[in-house]
Amino acid sequence: MSVTVLSVDTLRTALESCLSPKARDWLALTGSPFEDGLDLNLCYACFADTSARLGVYKLREAYSPAKAGRLEPLPPEVGEWALDECGRVVLLAQASARFGADKFTELVESCYFQGETRERQGVARSLGFLPRTDRLLQIGLDACRTHVQPLFEAIACENRFPGEAFPEAAFNQLVLKALFMGVRLSRIVGLGSRLSSELQRMVGDYVDERRAAGRPVPSDVALILTEKDASQ
Repeated sequence: MSVTVLSVDTLRTALESCLSPKARDWLALTGSPFEDGLDLNLCYACFADTSARLGVYKLREAYSPAKAGRLEPLPPEVGEWALDECGRVVLLAQASARFGADKFTELVESCYFQGETRERQGVARSLGFLPRTDRLLQIGLDACRTHVQPLFEAIACENRFPGEAFPEAAFNQLVLKALFMGVRLSRIVGLGSRLSSELQRMVGDYVDERRAAGRPVPSDVALILTEKDASQ
């Protein structure tokens, strides 16, 4: 999958085209504490309330280009995101532009580590839109270690952050875990630019183990292995 450089403004316009007037008003009002940074507790409460306020439908199921004015058709990979995930991306991106670095990092870490699964998904989705720091990278790596499928997919799939920011070993582990969890490799953004001999070796070993156990091999290992390697 190619990387789509999507701005927060474009994402917000797409999101708003999917929302009821009441939900749009809530998002606009909720943005204020994420801009002034005066009340972190209010930010946490609003972040937690986003699913109930915006809904959890996929963006592609609700998107209406006609309501979005001149917006281009929705990039297909972003269409897999849910409305509440998009809302949380927008809110954290607003905060990143206005908060000081330490206070912003405190906000993101609290939203992730104190949040429920859907809140963590929203943080994971947002990482590609936020300043790149080691502490935020650690959140991405933590999300990749989960055994909760929706959270893993939020960081691994339709998300440019791992391909741009993960160290080689961590990215390779993400790819291998995607295979073990039955996630299509085509959903990993930037996979083609992160191919390495070590990743090919790891996936080759995985294929050998599956075949030795008489188990099927996912067809999309061909995105990493050559046709000769995949057929041996």
